[in-house]
Amino acid sequence: PLRPGHTSPRGLALRPVAIRAGVTTALAHYYCANREGLLTALLQERVAPRIDELIAATHARATQPVVALTLLTQRLTTLLATDTAFSRCLWLPAGRAQRDQLRAVLTELLSRAQQAGTLRTHLSGAYLSDTLLGLCMFAYLDTHDAPGAADHAAAQTLRNIALLQHGIVGAHKPRHESES
Repeated sequence: PLRPGHTSPRGLALRPVAIRAGVTTALAHYYCANREGLLTALLQERVAPRIDELIAATHARATQPVVALTLLTQRLTTLLATDTAFSRCLWLPAGRAQRDQLRAVLTELLSRAQQAGTLRTHLSGAYLSDTLLGLCMFAYLDTHDAPGAADHAAAQTLRNIALLQHGIVGAHKPRHESES
């Protein structure tokens, strides 16, 4: 439903969408009213069901928080890497409810993993969920439909989880300025 040559919801307009859908512009205006209504419909039809599927799959593995966390972030990053409308809609103000759903599930899983001792405990679950969500979303903002995007998304997820588990500081001893 995006205008030809446009890959973001900013390119959405009712008239071209109506023509492409084979309906009259009046009918599109009746159901969507304006561009914001069209974006809301896109979120409800395209994004919300996928978020619901991600959350359901995650809840099915909730007894294993790191497994559930890995599954959720792998599937999320794959969607973000391969589905332009999905990822762009999550960035929109209207996508806040979906982001909040993801954030809540991530926070819950991260807290469970911390309680199980599999993730660092000195950082809050809310902070970690925002970090992980940001790592997932920002990395795929402009890489849609690139060859191997789904494979890259899966590998990137494992690196993101490792970062949460082990941090960014390696095992080496930090050098002091006096040692230079």
